[in-house]
Amino acid sequence: MLAAPPKKLFGRENDLKIIQNAFSFNNALYIHGQGGIGKTALVSKLLYILYQKRISEIFYINIPHHSDFSSFLDLILSKFLAHNSINISLSQTMSHDEKLDYFVELLQQKAIPICIDNLHHLAIENAKTFIEKILSHLFDSNVIFISRSPLPILESTIITPFIYELVGISFESAC
Repeated sequence: MLAAPPKKLFGRENDLKIIQNAFSFNNALYIHGQGGIGKTALVSKLLYILYQKRISEIFYINIPHHSDFSSFLDLILSKFLAHNSINISLSQTMSHDEKLDYFVELLQQKAIPICIDNLHHLAIENAKTFIEKILSHLFDSNVIFISRSPLPILESTIITPFIYELVGISFESAC
């Protein structure tokens, strides 16, 4: 579940305007920056502004620390199925590619905004595979990736995300 947005983003109003404007022209965002800098708070504020009437329809997943790709795919699929009240048991014999294809197929059917937080908890090649698959198949959904790591070089996507690096702010600029 996405955290409630902060009432006030101290010193982040300009960042919010930039990503809000970018999101109006591009349905994919990739936001990265140091840990604890306010990436998730900024995105939760953006999503609250954009989807006030449909906030419950946003699919948010926080990737647990030290997640392997198989566990991540199981987690994201099971949460997405539960979020949408779909009662299907996942086959333990599905490959990574089959799980990823199934997730993309579900996203295409539902066309709801998704937010994937802490993408850096996946190995870089797995994160790259996931991002490329999502960006190559989603046309009607908005997607936001949040990570401490810069975006890996993507080779084959239809959609190019707007990339935004959130940097530290000084006390003076926050007041």
